[in-house]
Amino acid sequence: VSTARLYALLLDRSGERMQALETLRALARANPGNRDILDALLRIETDIGDRAGALTMRRRLYRDSPGFRENALALAALLLEAPGEPAFLQDANGNPLFKPEEIRSPSPSVQQRLKQVEQDNIKVGMEILAQLQLQDPDDASLAMRRARAFVRHGTLADGEKSLRESIAKASPRGAREMWIGLGALMAEGGQPQLAKEPFEKAISMQDPGSHTAELQIAEFWYGQRQWDRARKLLEPVLDTEMDAATKVTLAARMAEICGNLRDYAAAEKYLS
Repeated sequence: VSTARLYALLLDRSGERMQALETLRALARANPGNRDILDALLRIETDIGDRAGALTMRRRLYRDSPGFRENALALAALLLEAPGEPAFLQDANGNPLFKPEEIRSPSPSVQQRLKQVEQDNIKVGMEILAQLQLQDPDDASLAMRRARAFVRHGTLADGEKSLRESIAKASPRGAREMWIGLGALMAEGGQPQLAKEPFEKAISMQDPGSHTAELQIAEFWYGQRQWDRARKLLEPVLDTEMDAATKVTLAARMAEICGNLRDYAAAEKYLS
């Protein structure tokens, strides 16, 4: 079974997605209790197959096995990323709530019903993420996922509030990662000046002698093409003790940043 599943995943990665889908469908029929196979099938099914059927199956799987984390995360993602998609306008058992012609109807009453189902999907998705957070309050990626959902379906302030509440419940290690996430959320939301406080909080919480937070934040600014901000964080770190391989890697990154700032003399220095 594991070999066949691996074969299907290799087919998917090589671009033979329909063949991978058919292989996984056959495997799932032969091994109905295998969660790994079912999860792999539903991921591809969602992408290129029966999206409505995939959502229905994930709903049933969540109802029967709420502790199956991969399925819970995938279900929440579907409901939150495309809550109003026609294929997802279904009840808890997967039954369509609208006829195709109703979805296209300009009728205010129909549009109101459509909006309500969309809001219901969002509510369920958010409840799933909240439940997962209760199980692991230190999961920074999960806290960020929930905060981004609040931003997507509400405001930046909603996302910030969610993340600050998560930080208050996390251990110092989890909180440090979430502070970095909050800074990133603010910057991505068009408020880079509001990233300063959370980024400084994260740096203050790292272990003595560690520069993990600075490196993470510098990499974030690099990805945002904020070269000056990235340089200000990375430059002091390069003056500290570290292994040769890490120093070479960081020096190359710094040279690229300086080049983007047109400080070619500094870039040459870091490359030498």
